[in-house]
Amino acid sequence: MRKKLTDKNSISAVLAELTLDEKLNLVGEYSACRTLAIPDMDIPSLCLMDGVTGVNGTQGLLDYITSPERAGSQEEVQKLYRMIPELMELNYMDIPKAREKYHDNPHVLGLIDQFDRMRPQGKAPVSFPSGINIGASFDLENARRVGEALGYEMRGRGVDITMGPNVDISRDPLGGRGYEMYGEDPYLVERCSVAFIKGVQSTGTAACAKHYLANNQETNRNSKNTHVSERTLREVYARGFKAAAQEAHVKSIMSAYNAINGEFTSYSRKLLTGWIREEWGYEGVICCDWGAVKEYKDKSLAAGMDLILCGPNDMSGCRESLEAGQLDREVLDKSVERILNLIVTLREERRNIPFDYDQEALLKAACQSIAEGSVLLKNDGNVLPLSSDKKPVFYGRRSKEMFECGTGSTAVITNLHSNVYDECCKRFKFTAFEQMDEADVVIYTAAAVGGENIDRSEMNIEKPDQEKIVSVLRSAKEKGKQTVVILNIAGPIDMCEWIDYADAILVVFVPGCMGGVASARLLAGEDYPGGKLPVTMPVRYEDTPSYPYFPGETKDVYYGEGIFVGYRFYEKKKVDVLFPFGYGLSYTDFGLSIQKTEFTRKAESEEQISIPVLVKNTGNRTGSEVVQIYAAEECPHILRPVKELVGFSKVILKPGESRLVNVEIREESLRYFDDNKGKWIMPVGKIKLYIGTSSAHIIGEASLQVNGTNEYVLSGDSTVGEILANPEAVKLVDAYTGGMLNPETNENIAFIVDTPLSELLGMALITRVPDAVKLNTMLQELYDKLGKL
Repeated sequence: MRKKLTDKNSISAVLAELTLDEKLNLVGEYSACRTLAIPDMDIPSLCLMDGVTGVNGTQGLLDYITSPERAGSQEEVQKLYRMIPELMELNYMDIPKAREKYHDNPHVLGLIDQFDRMRPQGKAPVSFPSGINIGASFDLENARRVGEALGYEMRGRGVDITMGPNVDISRDPLGGRGYEMYGEDPYLVERCSVAFIKGVQSTGTAACAKHYLANNQETNRNSKNTHVSERTLREVYARGFKAAAQEAHVKSIMSAYNAINGEFTSYSRKLLTGWIREEWGYEGVICCDWGAVKEYKDKSLAAGMDLILCGPNDMSGCRESLEAGQLDREVLDKSVERILNLIVTLREERRNIPFDYDQEALLKAACQSIAEGSVLLKNDGNVLPLSSDKKPVFYGRRSKEMFECGTGSTAVITNLHSNVYDECCKRFKFTAFEQMDEADVVIYTAAAVGGENIDRSEMNIEKPDQEKIVSVLRSAKEKGKQTVVILNIAGPIDMCEWIDYADAILVVFVPGCMGGVASARLLAGEDYPGGKLPVTMPVRYEDTPSYPYFPGETKDVYYGEGIFVGYRFYEKKKVDVLFPFGYGLSYTDFGLSIQKTEFTRKAESEEQISIPVLVKNTGNRTGSEVVQIYAAEECPHILRPVKELVGFSKVILKPGESRLVNVEIREESLRYFDDNKGKWIMPVGKIKLYIGTSSAHIIGEASLQVNGTNEYVLSGDSTVGEILANPEAVKLVDAYTGGMLNPETNENIAFIVDTPLSELLGMALITRVPDAVKLNTMLQELYDKLGKL
């Protein structure tokens, strides 16, 4: 009898008795969504399914069809594949009726049994709000709470690892999966990721941070080569993954399809082992995106991969590499060990976490999260919320059929739906659809859809609504009616044609099955919009930072904007936007006052800085405000943004209520990565702090003095520009060179600010001091004195 997997202490003994085929089938995944089960060793299969908006029913079908244990000929398998569109309704169909309908098809009956097991209390799947909704809440408690709800939903349906969250950065408005991401700012994404993952994993369900790394488009996503600097990768695109690994202790990380600077991420030892394992100290499971590792599986395992999705996989190539000594057996054993460790960890956690599936509680959490992340962009004349005696009329098909979830990974097949029209019919005595004569307020619901496998074709709402919304809103204003637009959108859209005709604009993004309920509650004033924009709304697509580069040339995409993603670019280039990052109105008004304007800290200190801001609700309704802190180094040594988000805090206040909000600034958020030095730098000197309610709405400033060792000691490697920034250094160099840096005598000085000082002096002084020994002695003396300034 072989050893059984009982706890972590049993793993080494179990590992020693596993056969080579069993090990290969564990890392190779056994079916579309499950790892190999080994009953005699008490090793259960792990179920890995998308996503973070709920259970992906399509994957449930594929898992059943691809299961090696399911008996059936190839012809029968192909028949099931052809039936997939029809079989989708099994996700929510009444089980007895389904069995009756397919009573003569044993293969479908087996599938029905599987779906029955994945339906707690017979309940259909819940579709949760998307990542962009959660990012828009600027509320870490909300992110944790909805993560917890999602974790219980997945656990109730037999899912061990939910394949998310999407920790990528929303780089371009047309990115097909931008709605899955928390926003355009790496600090916002980092903090939301940590909170959400902790929420999911508090339920005994494992999370999976994806897609590592720089996965920001669907066009050529399987083959594209992303050209991007290391600084941009580290400062912008990797921050969420690093925080997920080190702070949230996420149990798995998924590599992306794309290549980075010529090397596919799923085969990159630098990214998988060098960064994740060695630099970040991560000990969890690394898996690849579905089908990202089809060939050369041995090379992927050698690079640091643990689990190859999706199965079943042909692992014969790995066996041959092992037998030939090309793949180290210790590499395979380590991957298997991590998988076994994850199985044991989840089993132990679930013993200690009580669980009772409560769908009403999950729907309530989803509805609350939608309100927390809904953004009020405009509210002229305080049209919203609507009083109970208002007579609303709704326009647009999305008023009755909301865009609830994206396609692909985030698609949740369910019969749980809601729409704003039906929900408002329950709340207002008079409600009409596309007949405005008797109405006094016209509400137009418009969508911009997004999903996996294809990027958005334009930064606009759906084509049937593009002309219609202008006509309807203009007509309503001509008849003296109030107008409201509900934006049910996956990302930024062009509003220029109709924005002047809209009195109020409410953004609910991609809300899931409770979108209609939440929208109606917001319109009626039963809830308040608590969100801020997690992405900038540009005036037009051509203004966006990635516009010249997206989606790339053939198989290459160049991240030419570098670190200047989103608001960082618009501020650096002084480009006007429609609505800035972090912007959002409320049904009430707030006053903010800074309580302290000077701060000091030591470099490398682990202590956080706390910025106290007094917030008062000066209106007559309960609402929330988000205090946002942006930072800018006053004398940067390298190119940096005008300012960047380093802290935020949300506060909910009743009318007249005040509260002192302490916004914490973490030491890591002040750092930047210097490519030339190859390391993270903590700036010393003065840092300006901007306190506001968006990136553009700043109510005051404070100064932070950081004391410590300057990483940029002046030397021959310093640029002329760095020397010019220090008056004492200019005097010193001029004393040795006879005024070389004096702009009055050197009219070309503006053209050499990026030239290293040693290069300039070497060219300029060689004719004055022809003796090389004397010249080098003089220069070394100068550099030594510069280093002491």
